[in-house]
Amino acid sequence: MNKNKSTKLIAPFAALALLTGCVGYNSAFMATKTNVGMDLDTKTPTAEISLSRREVVVAPTFENGQTPPVEASFRVKGGWIFANVATTFTGGDAAATVSDLFNRDTPVGAARTNVDTTIHLSTAPVRNSHGGAIHFPEPGTVRPLIFWTDTSLGLKVAWSGLTAQFPDSAKFGFNRKEMAFAPVFGATNTITHQYDVKMPSFLATTDTEAKTSTPQNSGFRYQQYFATGKAADLLALDQGVRVALAERLDHTASSFKARAAEIETEKSLAQECKDSIGKITDSEKLKNVVGQFELEKLLPKTNAAALRTQADADGAGVKTTLQEVCDTATAKELTDLKNFLLTH
Repeated sequence: MNKNKSTKLIAPFAALALLTGCVGYNSAFMATKTNVGMDLDTKTPTAEISLSRREVVVAPTFENGQTPPVEASFRVKGGWIFANVATTFTGGDAAATVSDLFNRDTPVGAARTNVDTTIHLSTAPVRNSHGGAIHFPEPGTVRPLIFWTDTSLGLKVAWSGLTAQFPDSAKFGFNRKEMAFAPVFGATNTITHQYDVKMPSFLATTDTEAKTSTPQNSGFRYQQYFATGKAADLLALDQGVRVALAERLDHTASSFKARAAEIETEKSLAQECKDSIGKITDSEKLKNVVGQFELEKLLPKTNAAALRTQADADGAGVKTTLQEVCDTATAKELTDLKNFLLTH
């Protein structure tokens, strides 16, 4: 990235960073600025009618090139001023989870967990490049996480009072600024005796869609996520959020979007089948349902035989087993099962 552009992007936050920690040693700084349209600003002298994107990260790099994970993306398509724009801005476990599950289904059960981005060092860092000591926030220490976004879609004119009756800035189109100043925490692992460092999670996304044709058919849609900590981790695990992220990172990822829609269909069908199974009171009908599960290859032959035997004495247990199997079935299997339940 152009050095002058990097300096302009960091400048508004430099004083804040200096006051709150040592950027690049025991804290990380990340910022972006996006403009699709017109941006006139006197505070940081700017005059643009363009599509522009600036990104900067200043973060510590430890032994073997390890560094706290961050991820940012920007996509624009469609018209000019009324373009469809989407962005992502994330760090910590949330950034790694988004990248790890980028075009994959969310794991279920115990496997549904965010990626642990703890960096394991052989020893605690003691010197920076200037020879000074590095002081990591140890257990019991509190450090601020500063996470900030500013978005405008349309026309924005701002006055600070420093330029008399004239505005300081005027923006038209899509304009977005994002900034995170995150501490990197460190502690000695009492089990491995390594020194572990980690950065807190944060996640922000935007997704805008403008439609301009006739006055009756014009309109726009705007969606935004903003989260830190565990909330960011959980959002990164959400299939719907990652579908949007996948489209932002790779607009050709239509297969992932289709799979997400299929998963929603499977969830709906599974619930319908589970509800129908729960209402069965006749053991013979329950045995027939077990047979259908076997026919659909949802149950091995030996398991189906055992459940049929169990149906007379423990119908509730058989129904619970069948309902659990519904959660792992495909849309086609569930459709066939639903039709069977409706007709028998």
